[in-house]
Amino acid sequence: MSQEPLIPAELDPTRPRGLRHWLTIWVLLCITIAFGMYLPVYSFNDNPAFRSWQVHIKEQTDQAPSPSWPAKDQQGICFDSQMILEVRRCWDEPGHPDSASTTVQMARNWATYSTHLAKGEVVLVALLLIWLFSWRRKLHEQVQKLLLAGFLGLLVASVIATALKFVIGRGRPNELLWRGRLHWDSFALDHNHHGFPSGHATASGALVMVLILIYPRGWPIWLAAGIWLSATRVLMTEHWPTDTLMGFVLGAFCVAMLATLLERQRTNQGPDSNHSCRETVLPLE
Repeated sequence: MSQEPLIPAELDPTRPRGLRHWLTIWVLLCITIAFGMYLPVYSFNDNPAFRSWQVHIKEQTDQAPSPSWPAKDQQGICFDSQMILEVRRCWDEPGHPDSASTTVQMARNWATYSTHLAKGEVVLVALLLIWLFSWRRKLHEQVQKLLLAGFLGLLVASVIATALKFVIGRGRPNELLWRGRLHWDSFALDHNHHGFPSGHATASGALVMVLILIYPRGWPIWLAAGIWLSATRVLMTEHWPTDTLMGFVLGAFCVAMLATLLERQRTNQGPDSNHSCRETVLPLE
């Protein structure tokens, strides 16, 4: 009897159907990231978030004198910057006319406690321990393989994400909030320029993919939880929204790829080759 595949065809990057889906996701992701980073969709005029930032940045005394909005971005505010400015309004006094809404303030309070659930090291260790437990207890082989795919996939995704952070060198939101600049510094060693992609979002994407493969019916819950954990990085002003998008898809894709490789390994381990070798009986003269 053939075993149920570890990963469905629509998520398998090596099959035509799955490859089309992942190519579509990556193309849409790249377009969304480009628009989110550079397209000036918000105006400076009558913008409470920008107005609040202007007041805040002028109060900084430990930075360059009179910091202002980056000159090359004077035509408008992109989605990434606007979302960070919106979150920054949470630091204004509650009675301030430009302070954040109660909903945003409440979401940021929740994010303070839940953001650590998607820390890469935490998710890696959790997946490893659960896989070891399932292997020791000899649980369902498919669950064991998926947990192993999750651990290895997140490990690979973490290495890729760390390399991208170092090579790209995108400044984190505090470069804008406290220094009044949108700065990129490739091959920088400081934490402030390791923004793209988000490591927490990478772990969230990997964990969501594992849960979807183990229990597909609960995919809306897993996806909603993963999106929230990724969004907490924006609410904590640790990452731009596009950082989290890239990280989430990267983590999910790497787990899907590792599940595919483990599936092929399992398929190649077919019946013992000795079964195919049969003795040839010569007829008696």
